[in-house]
Amino acid sequence: MHSSQFDKFVEERITVLTEGERIDGLLFRMGGARLSDFLNSSIQQEAGFLKLKDAAVTCRRSGDSLAEVPFLMVARDKIVMVMTHAPDAEPPAKTVLDKPTAAEPVSWSRR
Repeated sequence: MHSSQFDKFVEERITVLTEGERIDGLLFRMGGARLSDFLNSSIQQEAGFLKLKDAAVTCRRSGDSLAEVPFLMVARDKIVMVMTHAPDAEPPAKTVLDKPTAAEPVSWSRR
């Protein structure tokens, strides 16, 4: 029997941003397909949810940890952005897309 790269699932560490939360977790998808192809596939479009394993949910505004769960389903219509990470790398603690907290005021200065 012939085996191809599409015959197995791969695990990919991703960060999902919603309007108010940042979700770091592991996504399982078919090997050989790009993440964008997986997310735009008709099967994923119909599912309505993105399924993540070992997910950590953080408030984007405060940085507070909201939950750490073994399995999480994220509604596709709530997703603003999806980012991938190197296989062995931990996701960054904060991205430039996270909103500033009261402890980090945004200052505008002229130069």
